[in-house]
Amino acid sequence: MRKFLYKWSKSIRVIGLLVAASFFGLLTQCNRNTVPVVSPEPIVNEVKPISPLVINKGKNLNAYKQSDIYYKDRLPTFQLNYSLPPLKEAANNQLHYLKWTYKKSNQYFGSLTVKHKDMQAVAAQLSEQDSLGIAYLQDNFRFHRLSGADSLGNILYTGYFTPTLQVKSKQDSVFKYPFYKNPSRRKNHQLPERSKIDYENALANKGLEIAWSNRLFDNFILHVQGSGIVEFEDGTKKILAYDGKNGHPYTSIGKYLKELGEIAEENMSLSAIDDWLVSHPEREQEVLSINQSYVFFKLKDPVPIGSANVKLTADYSIAVDTDIIPLGSTLLAEIPILDSANVFLKHEYRILFPQDRGGAIKGPGRIDLYCGIGAKGIATANSLNHYGRVWLLLPK
Repeated sequence: MRKFLYKWSKSIRVIGLLVAASFFGLLTQCNRNTVPVVSPEPIVNEVKPISPLVINKGKNLNAYKQSDIYYKDRLPTFQLNYSLPPLKEAANNQLHYLKWTYKKSNQYFGSLTVKHKDMQAVAAQLSEQDSLGIAYLQDNFRFHRLSGADSLGNILYTGYFTPTLQVKSKQDSVFKYPFYKNPSRRKNHQLPERSKIDYENALANKGLEIAWSNRLFDNFILHVQGSGIVEFEDGTKKILAYDGKNGHPYTSIGKYLKELGEIAEENMSLSAIDDWLVSHPEREQEVLSINQSYVFFKLKDPVPIGSANVKLTADYSIAVDTDIIPLGSTLLAEIPILDSANVFLKHEYRILFPQDRGGAIKGPGRIDLYCGIGAKGIATANSLNHYGRVWLLLPK
């Protein structure tokens, strides 16, 4: 009997366990059906891709590679940006230069022939227009894209300006750094290099001094810019106008400091060089003497004048290598526009006029935009080191 009861009790326990297990499973299943467990969605921070043009400072690496200096091109869709008064002023100055320097001979740039009368016709048309747009340009002109140094049409835009500087007419203990007039007009006459002029007084006491500044680097900046406005102690303002150079080669001190690892390429600017020299006065002679080219000046009325002997117009006049772009020509330019942090933002299109030369502007990949006088000109020129395209305009 005990054996029977034991077996019966054991069976009851097994059945109870099975019933309990089934009931628990049923509850669990009900819970799954009525309150589903939802895994949270992963949080993804949306990162907008950075345009390659921003990364490459306006440079287009996907352009058609051209084999000639100039390539006859079709224009992209764009809106021309301009202010009519300065544009017409620059066009009229260009026309004035072309009328006074008439050349019967043609100029050749690769396979492109540029005639003086064609440059004159373009400048004359633009000087008479009160409204400009893409339709007008396409109806009246041919467009020849400049190759750039990379043959992809990318042109490096830098800026220059007319500095303003306090000077004195006589040397004293503070204003002791001279600007010199040209000591010689003889061809092939070898003049001293910068280091001998600035640090060994090679031209001192020869009656060549025309003004004195209180800082040697300010003189150096005027040499690089090619001219500058000076104010004498009596309030008289004059322009120190370019009047030749010593014949020694130009070397960039910015490039020298970059190669030494003193200033990173992305931080390179005139103000960065200035700050570095202030922090390293013991190396001023070493750095400035790297550039052995030396510029001479003459005093003129305070109007900035370019190599074309016409007034420069801020934002419309440019300095070029005249072996690549002729003085007197007219360009349509894709200008890099920067944001407040000097990062490339976009391109805008503008008419530009080659009216000056630049000692450092060499080859098909460089253009120097004239940015104006004083602080505003310095700020714009100091930030511009970006890329865009250029088209030479010729009449149809």
